[in-house]
Amino acid sequence: MNQILNIFRKDTRRFWPEILLSVVVAFAFAFAFPNQWRTFHDQNVRERMTAITGALGFLMVVGWLLLIARVVHAETLVGDRQFWITRPYEWKKLLAAKVLFAIAWIGVPYLLVQALMLAEAGYSPLGYAPRLLLNVLAMSAVLLLPLFSLATVTANFARLTLTLLACLVLRSEERRVGKE
Repeated sequence: MNQILNIFRKDTRRFWPEILLSVVVAFAFAFAFPNQWRTFHDQNVRERMTAITGALGFLMVVGWLLLIARVVHAETLVGDRQFWITRPYEWKKLLAAKVLFAIAWIGVPYLLVQALMLAEAGYSPLGYAPRLLLNVLAMSAVLLLPLFSLATVTANFARLTLTLLACLVLRSEERRVGKE
């Protein structure tokens, strides 16, 4: 457990700018999103608020991508100069530390953002705690797990980005062919 916490602290110290960016964008999204529920008399204001909310949502996901990629690539599995080979890291502890990092700096802020939006809508977040946790679990399974997997098998951020773009192109091509 001590080794897991040491890796977690090291990653937190090393990647604090990415953590800060990710958390700030997530909370900006939480404060901007409820504006979509309001009635605007000017259609341009409504469109601007929708664009801002969409951009913040996109930036939030990109921030998570950047954070996961940087953390996983810090102890890369690809190549012949891995830090964990020369140090007494057990792969299970390294994995646990990376998962703890994702829970602490992506999962918890996301949970708080969801709770803030529920409170803004007039609902009690505690009354919806099981659904909030299920929402975080679903987001983790659909978004974070594939990102972790791709970051593990790619050597750097550029290759990860190219792999993600290739996956998106293939998915859009698959949808296009399916509609024909």
